Amino acid sequence: MGDLPVQLNHGHQGGKLLWKTKVTQLNYNHYLPIFFEGLREKQDPYRYIAVQGTFDMLEEGGANIGKVIPQLIIPIKGKNAYVIV
Repeated sequence: MGDLPVQLNHGHQGGKLLWKTKVTQLNYNHYLPIFFEGLREKQDPYRYIAVQGTFDMLEEGGANIGKVIPQLIIPIKGKNAYVIV
């Protein structure tokens, strides 16, 4: 997946996002805004990677998330951003 530290594993039960490193060790200032920006994607597997990557990072992020919130506002307010329910 290019510069992202993930790999999409295609299996008989659908795809699964595999991280190349522990999510807790990622640079949240760099990667979380990228995954948030990806939430604008409409096509899979890009949409799946963005949604699952965002969920994983938010779930594991703890204190790392608070520092990144200002950087997430622009992707969230973006013209074609989607709401995750």
